[in-house]
Amino acid sequence: MNDIVQKATAVYLRLIENDTELIRLRKSIESGKASYEAAQKYSERSGQLAKKAIAQVSNGDLTITQEILNPILEANYQDVMTVASQAQNIIYESAKVNLKPATVSYDNTYAEDISAKLENYDDVDEALDTAENLFISASQNYVDEIGRRSAKFMDESGINVLVSREYDDVGVHTTDKGGGDVCHWCLERCGTDVPYDEAYDMGMFERHPGCGCIITYTTKRGVVIQGKGDWETNRWINLREDNEREKRIRSNESYVQNYKPVIRGTEAVFNTLNGTEINAKKVDGYDNVYISDKAMIKPKALHNISKATETAIKKIDIDVNNKPAIIITDSAEINHAIARYDAANNLISYTPVVGDKKKLVLLQEGHAAEKDPYSTPFHEMYHCKQAQEYEKKHGKITSENYHNYIDDLRVECKKKLDTLGITDENVGEISKYAKRMYSHGIFDEVETEYNTLMVLKR
Repeated sequence: MNDIVQKATAVYLRLIENDTELIRLRKSIESGKASYEAAQKYSERSGQLAKKAIAQVSNGDLTITQEILNPILEANYQDVMTVASQAQNIIYESAKVNLKPATVSYDNTYAEDISAKLENYDDVDEALDTAENLFISASQNYVDEIGRRSAKFMDESGINVLVSREYDDVGVHTTDKGGGDVCHWCLERCGTDVPYDEAYDMGMFERHPGCGCIITYTTKRGVVIQGKGDWETNRWINLREDNEREKRIRSNESYVQNYKPVIRGTEAVFNTLNGTEINAKKVDGYDNVYISDKAMIKPKALHNISKATETAIKKIDIDVNNKPAIIITDSAEINHAIARYDAANNLISYTPVVGDKKKLVLLQEGHAAEKDPYSTPFHEMYHCKQAQEYEKKHGKITSENYHNYIDDLRVECKKKLDTLGITDENVGEISKYAKRMYSHGIFDEVETEYNTLMVLKR
C-alpha cells in the first residue's frame, strides 16, 4: 500500500470512527436493539464519509482521486459488511430463524462508474459532489444484498417470503412528503405481500440512485428484514436478460437527478441577532448546513446554495476553521430578506429562492453583478470576511457589542472607499444598491458590493 492510499484509508477510518451518527448506530446495533433500518442508515452515512475522505485527501487532484477511489470503497465495504452482519444476526435471533448472515463480495463496478464520471468534469470536487449518490448506493448495496439473499434463501427453504415495496416520495425527486414529482418508474414496482419469485420478476428490488422506496420482507413469523431497496441487487440469468434490465433502469433517466436528497437529521436551535428563535435540523450529507422546520427546499436548490457557498469561501479566502453555518429559512424568519449574515453567531441565512438561479437573478436587480447567481452568496460571505477581520483585531463579536462593531466597521470601510477613489459621484458604477447605501452612510454594504463585483469579475 503506497503512502497516499495509506493516508486516505486512515482518514476514512478516522472519519467513521469519530462520526457521531455512526457511533450512535454502532452502539444501537451492538446493544441488540437495532432494526435492519439502522444498518441501512449506517451504510448511507458510511458512503457519504467515503466521498468526504477522498475529497479531503485528493485536494481536487484527479490522478490522486482515481488512485485512492477503489481502496476507499473497499474499506467502506469491510466496514459496512461488519455492521450488516451484526444487524442480521440480531434480526435472525428475534425472528427465531437459525441462519448465518449471507455474505457479499466486494463490487468494483461502482469504483469504475465513479471514475468514469470524474472524467466528465473539470472540477474534481464538483464531480465528487455530483457522484455522492453513487457512493451511497455502493455502500447500501451490501446491506441490501445481504437482506435480499437471506430472504431468497428462506423462500427456497420453504419459509414463504412475501415482499412489499412502499412508495416513499422522499428522495431524489422531492424535498419532503408530497413535495415533488411522482416517480412513476418506482410506482410500477410497488406492491404489498407479493410472493418472492413474482416480486423478483416485477423488479421490486430495483431502484435508481436517490430512490427512497422501502422494501419489507415478511414471513408467517413476522417481519424479517426491512430496509431500502437497491437498484443493483437482482442477478439476472443471462446476458440478454441483464441487458433488458439495464434498459429498464436507463428508461428512468429522465427522473434521475444526481443531487443529494434533502434529509433532515439532528435537531438544532438558532437564536439569531434579531431575537428570532429558529428550530432547525442539520441536513445529512452536507457540512454545517441546516434547514428550518418552516422551510422547504428542493435538492437541486440546496446543491446550488452549497456549491456557491463553498466557492465563495475559497474565492473570498474565508478561514476554513471558522466557516459560517448555513441555514435555509422561511423568509419571515429573516424579516422577508432573501439572505442575511449574522456576525454575532457566524450564521448565514438563505431563503430557498437563493438556490433557484433564474428567480434569484430577478431578485438581485440593482445589486452588484446582478446577472450572476453567485452575487447574493458572495455578498453575504464578504460580510463574514469583514467580521473575521474585525475579530482578529478586537475579539469576538457578540449581541452586546454588535452595534459598536457596526459603527467601527463603517468608519473603516469609509476609509477604504476613500482610498479606492469611490465617491458619491461614481459609487453608482458599482450598483444602484451601493449608491443608495452610500447616501445613507452604510459604508459596510458599499464595500461589500464593491468586493462582490471585483471577485465575480475575475
